[in-house]
Amino acid sequence: MQYLLDFIHEYGSEEQLYCVTPTPAGDLELLWQRQVDAEHWQVRPYRCEGPWELVHRTELIGKLERRHAELSRLQCELDCVATAQIVLAQLLLHAAELETNLALMERLEHLADTWVAIANMLAIGERA
Repeated sequence: MQYLLDFIHEYGSEEQLYCVTPTPAGDLELLWQRQVDAEHWQVRPYRCEGPWELVHRTELIGKLERRHAELSRLQCELDCVATAQIVLAQLLLHAAELETNLALMERLEHLADTWVAIANMLAIGERA
């Protein structure tokens, strides 16, 4: 799961992520905000008004495992974010391909028009 965290931190467009994951001692809130501190997750007991514990992104999974957290919720959230990023990338690539194809078609039409004009000029020259 660490690779998903790394992928989202490095390449994701998400500005923040929030997840609640169960543990035997009670649910934990997990919050990540790119603009506040991209390298740390904020962790605290769910519905607690107390301060957040800052956990470095490379240590989050280990910390949750030590607390016997149900990582499937976080895994699902990260899978959704990664899937959304992949879909967004595919849409952008498709749009770029369409634009490229449109530009190519316009150039080919211009070339065809040029060849027709040259052929017409040659035909007129042969008649003269």
